[in-house]
Amino acid sequence: MRGRLKRLLLDMQRSSLFGFGTRNRLLRLLGLDVHPRARISPDIYFGSGGKVRIGSDSFVGHGGFFDGNAPIEIAEAVRIGPYVRLLTGTHEIAPDILRNDFAVPNIRQPIRIERGCWLGMNVSVMPGIVIREGCVIGANALVTRSTEPNGLYLGVPARRVRDLPVGGDQAAGSGER
Repeated sequence: MRGRLKRLLLDMQRSSLFGFGTRNRLLRLLGLDVHPRARISPDIYFGSGGKVRIGSDSFVGHGGFFDGNAPIEIAEAVRIGPYVRLLTGTHEIAPDILRNDFAVPNIRQPIRIERGCWLGMNVSVMPGIVIREGCVIGANALVTRSTEPNGLYLGVPARRVRDLPVGGDQAAGSGER
């Protein structure tokens, strides 16, 4: 699909006039791999360059930003809160006066969020990160390193603060904060 038309349609899908089903169909038409049972809220920005896969029963909250410089894979049963940013592109720091020089080579690295994760409001995930199965990333966290499975991560930069229960071991995590 031609660049301008694709960008126009990607911008149109952000409207709250579209329901989940219509938005999913439009995103699939535009080349994103969105499962029919995924729920994508309005006002999500999808960059036009990268591949995006969103699995079954996953939810993406209002106002997200998926930059589109490299692939983004969101597995099944993932919950992504509002205003989450998945950033797959950056660049080296340039020498001298202009540190953000566009002549410096871009770095593009994929992001993968595995099954059953929950990213709270306003989380930022940097390029090349894998968020392992069953993790919770607390609101406002900045994920700069890949996680280990089934952990609660908080802060800037995000750090593992405790293990989360697995399988039938739900009582172990109840009541603790």
